[in-house]
Amino acid sequence: MQEIDYLIVGSGIAGLCIAECLHSEHASILIINQPLSGEASIVSSGLINPITGKRFVKSWNYHEIEKTFLAFYSNLEDKLQIKFLSELQLIETLHSAEEENQWLSRTADPEYMDYMGVLTAEKIPGFRKEELTVYGRINKAYRVDVELLLSTWMDYFRKQECFREELFDYNEIQIKSNSIHYKAMRINKSIIFCEGYRLVHNPYFNWLPLFSLKGECLQFYCDHLLQDHIFKSTYAIVPKGKHRFWCGSNFELDQMELNCTNIEMENQLNFVKNLVEAPIEIINHAFGIRPAIKDRRPVLGKHPENSRLIVFGGLGTKGFSIAPYCAIALKDHLVHSKPLPKSTDIGRFLKKHYQNHS
Repeated sequence: MQEIDYLIVGSGIAGLCIAECLHSEHASILIINQPLSGEASIVSSGLINPITGKRFVKSWNYHEIEKTFLAFYSNLEDKLQIKFLSELQLIETLHSAEEENQWLSRTADPEYMDYMGVLTAEKIPGFRKEELTVYGRINKAYRVDVELLLSTWMDYFRKQECFREELFDYNEIQIKSNSIHYKAMRINKSIIFCEGYRLVHNPYFNWLPLFSLKGECLQFYCDHLLQDHIFKSTYAIVPKGKHRFWCGSNFELDQMELNCTNIEMENQLNFVKNLVEAPIEIINHAFGIRPAIKDRRPVLGKHPENSRLIVFGGLGTKGFSIAPYCAIALKDHLVHSKPLPKSTDIGRFLKKHYQNHS
């Protein structure tokens, strides 16, 4: 019988981050995943935007999260010998005088000065502009080369014999007094579920207040757009290198249909054609379903009755920024018995959701 410390279910950004953290502690791990339609990480733009929402607020706990992902990804680039993180400028289209006033009030706040630049009415090269349009510039946005990172990272774990491509079967779990068995495997520490939107089907954690955000994206080729700027309006246009661009995304709440829609394809294509001055060539149209929690914070921690079953989910639209921070916190909790940050701890849902779970 094979023995390992941790079995990790899922190989999106959450699963790979916690695998990396535990592997660095010399724990024996195995990642199990069967690629299925709707997985969000692989179709993500990889955009990390420090300023979000119509009120232009800094993302949750962003100072600590930025410091963490910069160090984590820098070390990972050295280890994998690839360059996948780029710092870019984001150009935000402001749609009203109210948004302009909100922007100006933020730029006067010392907490925002490093991130938000002055307003400008100058035309952005390669994009059409209406006469009264005003833009704000966001500094210190980032883009992760998702395809390069995920493929290289998974290849690394395959070579370490830490990755297996198969569909996880909950019925094969056997909980023992001092271990867990899964098929012909003994897990001495924990099973960690990093399943993305599939967590809603997990019989141990489906009581959590999860909801899904389905998004669709259009990828296209254009050789006349800036490669170091992100353009954001109704949708975002994100450079992916080699004159490839990602356009997205809409978000449909609790929409679980595993397919793209013609109407969203048409909306995104019309957006790009109306905005981009040069001809474009469509590469593909894809979709992903992101898992989120009602209070818009990740959820980490142990099952209330089966402490060897662990959840790592609810990253929403910010997976590539917050996954390293959450993975390090979860690793410290599992390996070094440190408390989880209260805002991410599964304990915040026990009274209202687990005790009423039937």
